[in-house]
Parts: sequence; C-alpha cells; structure tokens
Amino acid sequence: MSRFRQRLLCNGQMLNDDSPLQGSMDLHLVLLPVIDMTDLAFRDVDLVDAAEFGNVEETEEILQLPADPDVVGLMSWGEHPATPLYAAAARGHAGVVRLLLEARADIDRVALHQGTPQHEKPFVEACLAGHAEVVRLLLKARAAANQTVTCYTSDTREEYERPILGPILESQELEVGRALLEARADPASAHVAMRFALQENQSEIVRLLQEFGAEVPEPRLRRRYVR
Repeated sequence: MSRFRQRLLCNGQMLNDDSPLQGSMDLHLVLLPVIDMTDLAFRDVDLVDAAEFGNVEETEEILQLPADPDVVGLMSWGEHPATPLYAAAARGHAGVVRLLLEARADIDRVALHQGTPQHEKPFVEACLAGHAEVVRLLLKARAAANQTVTCYTSDTREEYERPILGPILESQELEVGRALLEARADPASAHVAMRFALQENQSEIVRLLQEFGAEVPEPRLRRRYVR
C-alpha cells in the first residue's frame, strides 16, 4: 500500500515526516481507504486537472487526502474522460507521473465513455508524444515495451494494430525508440521504419536498430511495401 494511505499515530496524534522519534513510543500504523470523490465536500478537488497541468504540489496534496489515483475526470481540451496518469503522461509531466506511480496508479487503465475507450494507454500516449523521461518511468513500472498502437489505413480508414516501436522511429523520436529497445522491444517490428530510414538516408535510425540486432534488408527488397 502506498504511503499516501498510511498514517503513523503516537498516543492518538498523527506524526509528520519530520516528527522526532524519541525513546520508547507507542506507535500505531493506520491504513486509510480512499475518499469518495463524488462527495460534495471534494467538489473542487480535481486530480486530473492537477496532473494535466503538472502541478506536483497539488497532486501530492490530493493524493494525501487520500484520493484514488485512478479517479476519472475531464481534461481541458475535450469532453471525454481520462485518468490522472494519462493526463500527466500525455503532457510529459514526469514529476506528477512519479507521484501517481508511487500511489499505485494502474498503468494500463483507460477511461471509458459509454463503454468505449477514450484514448490509448498512458504508456502509448507518452511514446507517441515523445516524452522519453515519462516513457522510462512507465517502463520501470513494468509497462510492456512491445505494446501496440491503433493505426488507420490511408484509403479506407480501417483500424489495425502496430507495435509501438515502428511509428515512434518513423516519427524520429530516437530517445523514446532507444528506451523501448533497451526494454527489449523487438527491433524486427520496426521493419517499415528501417525501410523508410534507408530510403531517406536517416542513418541514426538505421544504426540504432542495428545496435539492437536488426538486419538491414537487401537493396532489392528495400522498395517493397511492407505494412
């Protein structure tokens, strides 16, 4: 259980982090349930808003209530719901992401609207936005490096899934790509990125993939389209 839901009492009084401990003390550890955020007393408390705008101090205060780190709310740019971790990851606020992970936020949770997912997972969104520090934090929290992202065909707009590494390198997000490869993303899943990099003389992408074991295709195969 995270520190946000723990209170240490001495003779019925709560101890703060800087409270001195002297000699023999009668200490009691109390584990608190999360508060009901629908209660009118907390109508002005918005964890998603604090996370979206990178307010570390406010996020800490709300989590200390203690609030549910996975509470769903609205982000400023739309009417659809999001989790605090998604809001912070999408904006690249690493400090807030650290707090939410410490509070045991669910790294795979996706907010729903009428049963439909409203966004990618926080990890995928951080990758697509190029927030390498956040990506590394989520990988450390055991996010899978080989996750997929929803893509669309250019003609019929049909959905299909691709491993995240390819689109990241095609967007030239090299630092994020390196983080994924270091976390054992499959370099072979970026074969389209390799082909584009060869065609456009993007040597850094080619070298990065080769560093992690990708093979450079034969010249006669480089112009073949592979989805």
